[in-house]
Amino acid sequence: MMSLLTKQQTTKALIADLANYTSNFEKAIIQFHKHQMQDINLKLRELWTQIYSNSDIDYISIESNAESESKSYDYRVIMHKSNVPVTMKGRCSAGQKVIASLIIRLAIAQVISKKCHLFALDEPTTNLDAKNCESLAEALAKILMLQNRHNNFQLILITHDENFVSLLRTRCVANYYYNVKRAHGGFSEIYQSII
Repeated sequence: MMSLLTKQQTTKALIADLANYTSNFEKAIIQFHKHQMQDINLKLRELWTQIYSNSDIDYISIESNAESESKSYDYRVIMHKSNVPVTMKGRCSAGQKVIASLIIRLAIAQVISKKCHLFALDEPTTNLDAKNCESLAEALAKILMLQNRHNNFQLILITHDENFVSLLRTRCVANYYYNVKRAHGGFSEIYQSII
């Protein structure tokens, strides 16, 4: 039978080992996060320079406080022009925000799940005016052109905006689309249209 002193010393050693393990595990997570963010930012820079056609922003990146020992992260989208970083929030147009949000989603998907070649957007034109819808269609066309190297890359887009579908059609973004309409009795009917 273990003596009381042995039990106490074993418990103290166990607690110290668990604290050490927890500390090292948290440091490893922060280090992993830092490497993932570096990869995401490299991909963001590559995609931004390939897709964004204006010269007012050289590239974008995401910054966080991951370098600290904090367990919470404060993410900021930063735009860079002539090596000067500026927070994007409140300083960019709606079109730039739309393009940035698409590119950020795509960059994260490509870094985190390298074998997933699926890009899904649900009602991406909500609150966009005609000019920004056109900018979004152009950005999607460029993204899809860049992603063509993946034989199995697919875009799934859900929208009620028929003008946006027409914009995508004129840019040859899709091979076909489905139109879902309500039929008699409350059932849905699906029609495939070839572009």
